[in-house]
Amino acid sequence: MSIRQRSFVAAAVVLSFVLAFPACKPEHEAGGVGGTGGSGGGGVKANPVSIRLTKAANGDCQQNGVAGTTLTMQEEGVIWAGPDATTQLEVHFPAGCGFANGCDYGPRTPPIPSGTSTTTPRTIRYSSIEIGGSGCNLHGDGLIMH
Repeated sequence: MSIRQRSFVAAAVVLSFVLAFPACKPEHEAGGVGGTGGSGGGGVKANPVSIRLTKAANGDCQQNGVAGTTLTMQEEGVIWAGPDATTQLEVHFPAGCGFANGCDYGPRTPPIPSGTSTTTPRTIRYSSIEIGGSGCNLHGDGLIMH
């Protein structure tokens, strides 16, 4: 076999591997922390979004450390946590909020799952949040359901 023929055969072998094994990565990759990413297709579901509710020194409600935020969630809903595992939370939304588990949660210790969202897309705002039995100031805090 000449060098030219060997080069042709080697190129054909490499090309056949490239064509035979085009996808060496998973078809659907999982989302990032909190289930906010991912492909969303092919039956792969995101995890509920984790939201840590805390109260700032000035009395403002905080979602994941930020006051006045509107966080995006997927249809799998959210799971609320408090500043620690023993602090009771109470979360309320207006009637017709669009969560499968209702619009009023607590008082109870976290984690508190919302259940899936039944109406999307839409933005909902908290009616009230209590952390450790004490209310906090809302400044447009809410959720965007997708």
